[in-house]
Amino acid sequence: MTLPRFQCGCLWPLLALTASLLAGGALLWPPDGARAAADPLLILEPDHGPCDASAPGVRMRGVDFPADRTLILFVRRVAPFSDQASQGATATTTADGAFTGDLRLYMCDPEDIEGARFLVTAHEFDRRNFGPPLASAHFTKSASPAALPGPPNTGGGGDGSPPVRSMALVLVATLALLTGIVVLRRHIVR
Repeated sequence: MTLPRFQCGCLWPLLALTASLLAGGALLWPPDGARAAADPLLILEPDHGPCDASAPGVRMRGVDFPADRTLILFVRRVAPFSDQASQGATATTTADGAFTGDLRLYMCDPEDIEGARFLVTAHEFDRRNFGPPLASAHFTKSASPAALPGPPNTGGGGDGSPPVRSMALVLVATLALLTGIVVLRRHIVR
């Protein structure tokens, strides 16, 4: 049994058009790790260092939070084991949704092992209770103090470099788009 052959000359242009549309959509899609402009961002400086008897102090900065609001920040050990959260600080955002302040990590103990991690979460506070976390960042215990300058710890993971997967997707999408244009042009010239 033989399959009938597809006789229509529109198959290649249709495939080229589909590939071009998919490639164009892939180029417009935001890359991995892209952050929406309105997502609140919490930054700890430094994001790692030793734990001494006086509890390490870190500078916290926030951007893109709700304007003119009171925030409550909690600290919780998350590695090597998890503890209950304790209140670390409060902050008030400015009209543009930014804040700065100091935070003492009282849960960070000199006896903690190297690599112990502490999660800092920022919540909106309204006199009676607090809402879900708006943003978070990590502090990691290390023997050496934080080296400056360096990328801030935003809690989002990664080292700030562009994701390889996204660059590969853009390359493949660009090649598909160019191939689609060449095939369409050849078909139109015929």
